Amino acid sequence: MTEFARFRFLPAGAMPRRMLLLSTVLCVLLAGGFLWWRSDGRVPPPVPDARGAALCRALDRALPHSLQGRARRDPQPSSPYTAAWRSDPRTVLKCGVPVPPVLLEQRELDGATVNDVDWLIEKLDGGDYRFTTVERRTTVEVTVRAGAYANPTDVLPQLSDAVAKTVPSRFTQ
Repeated sequence: MTEFARFRFLPAGAMPRRMLLLSTVLCVLLAGGFLWWRSDGRVPPPVPDARGAALCRALDRALPHSLQGRARRDPQPSSPYTAAWRSDPRTVLKCGVPVPPVLLEQRELDGATVNDVDWLIEKLDGGDYRFTTVERRTTVEVTVRAGAYANPTDVLPQLSDAVAKTVPSRFTQ
């Protein structure tokens, strides 16, 4: 007997209830998967080398508890190499990331110096911005999602202060 034939012999009204239950479970599973995929709560932490790890731990302790009025709420899994500030959408900092390949190319790039820290500025698809430190002993990357702040660069002064205190320039002894 096929699956279809079994449904044909169910009591009247049983098939619609089972189909409703099945479709409800399927919708919940799909919605849960979609929300997990869309969530920026899961940020894989970078894996810095030993020297970079020590600098990143120091930076983690120096980072502000709030950024532009938004409380710090770190992503999961918890790591001293990532930080985030609650906003809708979130702002995420990663410490100890590889130097972006674009910095290794010989061409003009957009950048800014904020409180003695040089940042590479990249506008990403969808209006997000990524700011990456330049010429520091370990690389720090900040992603500001589109719409998080009126001006995405507003976060740089506070973050630059913490970076300047804890992550020295490659050119200093």
